[in-house]
Amino acid sequence: MRRLAAPLLLLLVAACASRADNQPQERRPPVHKMSIRVITNGVRMGGYTVILKWDPTLASIEKITPTRAPTFPANPECSERNFTRGWLRIFGSTNQNHDVPDEYDVCYVIWRPLRPGLFKPTVEIEALYDMAARPRPITGHLNVFPAEFDFGAVGQ
Repeated sequence: MRRLAAPLLLLLVAACASRADNQPQERRPPVHKMSIRVITNGVRMGGYTVILKWDPTLASIEKITPTRAPTFPANPECSERNFTRGWLRIFGSTNQNHDVPDEYDVCYVIWRPLRPGLFKPTVEIEALYDMAARPRPITGHLNVFPAEFDFGAVGQ
């Protein structure tokens, strides 16, 4: 009986493994990365707030991350519960002295397409501040790349 138990057990394990391999894998659509940069024309930035607006039927946000080589010494902050709502406030602040780059790399926005179509989110500056002990508003503008995405056939 013991001789039969070992081969039978081996067959059961092989059958389970082959069934798992034959299960169709769920294909998730690819994500799309958008870079947000702030240009302050030589003024040292101490804080920022940007507003992101989009059609929530076309995409949701997968995550917000710092860039690979951030030039602003604070991580971007936001509320993840708004990743599917079509409106998100992203902000960051620092009192750490830092070099003034041509462009501050603020963050990456990682988008998850929900259906095919041309996707054009908008990004606006709500506030920029300098590094003074009592922060003062400063002017600047955005460099967002890419500004739009063609989602084509989602899931393909």
